[in-house]
Formats: sequence, C-alpha cells, structure tokens
Amino acid sequence: MQWLSLALVITLGAATLITNDSRFMMAKPSLIHFAIGAVMLRPGWLDRYMPPIVKEHLPKGVLKLAGFAWAGLMFLLGLINLYVAANFSPIVWGYFLAFGATGAKVVAFLIQYFVFRFLIVRDIAAHATATITPQADDTKRIAV
Repeated sequence: MQWLSLALVITLGAATLITNDSRFMMAKPSLIHFAIGAVMLRPGWLDRYMPPIVKEHLPKGVLKLAGFAWAGLMFLLGLINLYVAANFSPIVWGYFLAFGATGAKVVAFLIQYFVFRFLIVRDIAAHATATITPQADDTKRIAV
C-alpha cells in the first residue's frame, strides 16, 4: 500500500501538471479509488492491520469478507466520484469529496469496529462458558 501510494502521488501529480485540466483533476480521486480497490481485492490484505485479539477470535472468512467489502466500497466511491465530477460543479464535487467520500469511509470503519467487537466478545464468552467445569458443592463443608 505504501509503494502504491507513492506511485500514485508521483504519477497523478505529474499528469495533473501536464494536462492542466479541471476535469482530470476531478476524476483523479476515482483513479485512486480504483487502484486502491484493486489492491484490496487480494485475499487476506486486512490481516496485517489487525491486532492479535482479532486474529485469535475471528474466523479467517470474516476478515477476508471485510477486505472485499472495503474493496467494493473503494470501487463504489470511485464510480460515484466520476458521476459527481461529470454532472455537478467543482464546488459540489469538493463537498462530495470532503464529506461524502470521507464520511462513507468513517461510517464503514465504525461498522467494522462494532461488528468485530461484537463477534470477538461473543467468541470470548463462548470459550469462557465452555471451559467452566462444575465444582464440588462447597456449602456442605463443616467449619471448625
């Protein structure tokens, strides 16, 4: 992701300076979203960013599905950005990019956080109840 980010900044920054076109500038975030979405299609990319407790208590399929959901969000935001850039003024486009695209990512992060938290707490509770064994009744002891 870091090398992708560097390559995108250099390539698209140079292209912006060369073309000097506002439509290209407004479409550029779509190219970035599509490139990041393509990288996020690799199964398991999300694993390296998760703390150990998540890796211990969530099935691999959940992390893989979350990674694909993030890729889908990037593609969707790229398409919406193209639509807004083609049909609205640069001012509306700026508001969309600042609040719409950023807000969608924040909401997706919060949903992921609370879903992961719920699943982890449920898994920890299930393991805790499975390991409890019945003890002898201590109330029958006679105190001296």
